[in-house]
Amino acid sequence: MEEKVSKRDMLLEAGLAIFYEKGFEKATIDEIVLRAECGKGTFYKYFTSKDDLVDALDDKFKAKMKDKLKKNCPYKLSPEVFFTKLIKTLRKIFKENHKIGIIKFSRAHQANKLLEQSDQNWGPIPEIEYITNYVIEKINSGEISKVEPRSLVACLMGSVHHMLFSDFKEKKPFTDKEIKDVVKVILSGVKPIC
Repeated sequence: MEEKVSKRDMLLEAGLAIFYEKGFEKATIDEIVLRAECGKGTFYKYFTSKDDLVDALDDKFKAKMKDKLKKNCPYKLSPEVFFTKLIKTLRKIFKENHKIGIIKFSRAHQANKLLEQSDQNWGPIPEIEYITNYVIEKINSGEISKVEPRSLVACLMGSVHHMLFSDFKEKKPFTDKEIKDVVKVILSGVKPIC
């Protein structure tokens, strides 16, 4: 039996498609409700504005991210296994949800002028918070060298972002061997053993 899609979910899907196709600024509520095959009243039953709808898309993405990280990358894993699974999980999630990522990036880019004028705190980013907590736990247990956790997280996230760039722009996905090498470099560095 097919699961019925709620009107809210239809609006979220339509909003995601329209924002991706036209850009957040150019998208209209009229276009979203037309694509979702519902009325404006239905839109306003669930959302107060386009901003509210895109925030709901972001919340849905963050919840999915948190769920996948907890499932695929439990804290009980060794650093080598955790980092390998983390890189693979983040790449998969970002690839599957690239539209919301592009919309968020575009909105953040458009908001740069506003950011320059404010000290807005965007709040915790679930994947960064999750990885940072793991790193701190492993530093405290002696499984990872004492380094600034943010530095290690930056190396991991930078690796993921580079791999995504390679996947999407260069059309050269990283192999499992290359991912293993990245994790080896992160854990051991590149200085030759004498």
